[in-house]
Parts: sequence; structure tokens; C-alpha cells
Amino acid sequence: MVSMTRNLQITAVAVGDHDTGTVSTGADRRPANRSLCVRTEPQATTNKLGVPEFLRVPPDDEPWVDCLVPANELESDGSWAQIKHLPPIHVVGKSPDGKSCMVAVASSRFQILRDLDLPFSLDHEPLDISEPTEGEVKVHGIAEARQKSQRRYLEKAVAGVLSSQNQGLDWYYRDNTHYQHLLLPIERAILLRDVEAASPEPGSPAQNMRLYQQYKIDGVL
Repeated sequence: MVSMTRNLQITAVAVGDHDTGTVSTGADRRPANRSLCVRTEPQATTNKLGVPEFLRVPPDDEPWVDCLVPANELESDGSWAQIKHLPPIHVVGKSPDGKSCMVAVASSRFQILRDLDLPFSLDHEPLDISEPTEGEVKVHGIAEARQKSQRRYLEKAVAGVLSSQNQGLDWYYRDNTHYQHLLLPIERAILLRDVEAASPEPGSPAQNMRLYQQYKIDGVL
């Protein structure tokens, strides 16, 4: 589980006659001509929830790599619950067996995930996350289950690229989307995001394009 503390390492303690950096309160007050100077350096900068700040920073245009995470770890009490919505992390969807989730992560953040001892696996066979889970097929039949799973995949992909600040996730979906009819709405969403970034005013053509994008998703599936 993620640590809930901020780790600070004391690197120097000096008592001298300097009047800068003085720390004094109450009963521990020092004489006016003396001061206690303590310099600290953060070992791992974290917020009050224990999430490293580097995970909160949008990534550069770097490759995104997928990993498998146990599905229960993404639930509200799971170890990934605090970080699954952060900028360098994107939940693609469930694996066909329903036991794991495919999660795309900006490549530079994997060392942090290892340091936090979060469960994930990079060693897995290629999976088509747009395919339905075995449980969905049993309930709905293959045709309806596939329609539902492809729509879910597309909605997650479009939401991901629209909220992204970089091209890494764009290329992840370009490389991992197996059907052309699913890739086209994703490409439109990428174009929409770039146009909207250049013209963000309410009521602008870009805002109208966002509504059009949802219409196109509805028309695809």
C-alpha cells in the first residue's frame, strides 16, 4: 500500500551566530544572537495521501506501455485506487477473462510504481481489450457482448485522448486498436482536442465538434 508519510532526511544541523533562518518558538526560544539551522531534503516528495508528486505531473510526449493489474486492485479499496485517474495513467479496460485490467502508463513512471510496490505485470501476451469478457458473452451472447465491449473501449479511448496533454497516449491507441471502425473516432477525438486547444472559447467550432464527436460514437456502435 502507498505510504501515507512525507519522508524528510536531515542533512545538516548547525548552531551559530547567524540571524538568518532562525527557528524559535515558546519555551525552546534561543538567545537572540544564536540560531538553530536545520536543512532538510525530501527523499520522495509526496502529498498528504502519500502519492508522489511526479505521478501528478502530465508526462511529456513519451511512449506509453501497457501492463496488467489485478482487477480488484483498481476498486475503491485497492492499491491503485489513489492513482488510476492521474495524468500518466490510463485504464484501458478489462482483459477477456475479467480477472485483470489493462492499464497504460507513461514509460517514465514505471520506476515509481515499482518503488510503491504496486502489483502489475509487464510480461503478458497481446490482448484485444475491445473484445468482451467471457462473462459478458455468457450473459448477452457474442454479438451483443462485442457491441457493448467495443463501445466501452471506444468511450474510454476517446475520453483518454481528449483529456491528454501529450501524444504518447494517442500513439498507444493507434498501435493497439485492432479495428479500423474503432480507430477512426479516436483519430477524430485527437483532432478535436488539438483544434479545441487552439480555440477554447465557449460556443467555438471546437465546442460544437465535441458534441459532433459524441454523435459519431453513437453512430459507430
